[in-house]
Amino acid sequence: MNLITGVTLGIALVGVVLGIINTIHSLNRDRIILRVIPVRVLTPGLSLREDLGVQIINLSYIPVVVSVVGFSLSKRSFFPSKGKKDKRIPFINPVVLEGGAFPRVLNPGFLMTILVPEQILKSEKFKSVKFAYARTSCGLIFKGNNRVLMQAIYNAKIKDSSNNV
Repeated sequence: MNLITGVTLGIALVGVVLGIINTIHSLNRDRIILRVIPVRVLTPGLSLREDLGVQIINLSYIPVVVSVVGFSLSKRSFFPSKGKKDKRIPFINPVVLEGGAFPRVLNPGFLMTILVPEQILKSEKFKSVKFAYARTSCGLIFKGNNRVLMQAIYNAKIKDSSNNV
């Protein structure tokens, strides 16, 4: 093999690798990606108060309509079988901290923070929450869980057990 054949082979291999990378990138470009993060938020009022919120970030390259945000009580099933109880707690008329209406269009790279309603935090079901979720208008569901949510659930359980004593 002479020098010209070796250089030609090297350039051809680089072209093949770049073509594969480009194909993977273009396939991922059309995919919807949301990150759902439970967060602590300071809500203004008469005095600053720390509340629980759910932050949704659009990591995709296209605008996405977020239609439902809530908590799930089950790790596995989002769609209950016939006759079984619903294992989700959707937020009814959620408050968007950035302002605006809900459902909401999230442009690429933008985020929104939804305040968790007080009645959900005080409900008995909140103690068995597994993660927060967001559903798009096309039916895709994204979920998220972290220490902030686990700490809020733990605090609710402790508060309830201290009230029972």
